[in-house]
Amino acid sequence: MVSKARSALHKSDEAATLDALRVPRLSQRQRNICLLHEKLLSVQRVVQGRSAIIALLDCEDYFSAIELISVAKKVYHEQLAGIVALRQLGRQLDDIDNVVCEVMCNKFVSLAIQWEDTSPPTTTTTGTGKSQCMSVDALIISLSRYLFSFYFSSI
Repeated sequence: MVSKARSALHKSDEAATLDALRVPRLSQRQRNICLLHEKLLSVQRVVQGRSAIIALLDCEDYFSAIELISVAKKVYHEQLAGIVALRQLGRQLDDIDNVVCEVMCNKFVSLAIQWEDTSPPTTTTTGTGKSQCMSVDALIISLSRYLFSFYFSSI
């Protein structure tokens, strides 16, 4: 009788000890699953963002595409940069960013050429009162410098 009571007490002690050891492991597992879920959501956001960027480029909405690229890059660098399997995703975002910049530059140049062909040269008055013809090329160069400095300062 005493031996049965001791064995029952021993079994309950083992069960309580094992349950006490499983609680921290289960808690750590729960934290790991939550972190994995957050990473997967970040991956999903970046991949969906890449598809949305392509759709914006098809609609020729370049500024929205640049904004979305910067958001996707931020998420990638802050949350996904350490994942080796996603290294290609970061390169793809950089490539898409370069393509958008190149398309915008080409579009800007073509619009400037069209504008130059259809509008007369503008004149400005200098401090001496003389009228001076402003070169469209100078206007394009100053506008492009401004736009490029604005774009690259926001990155």
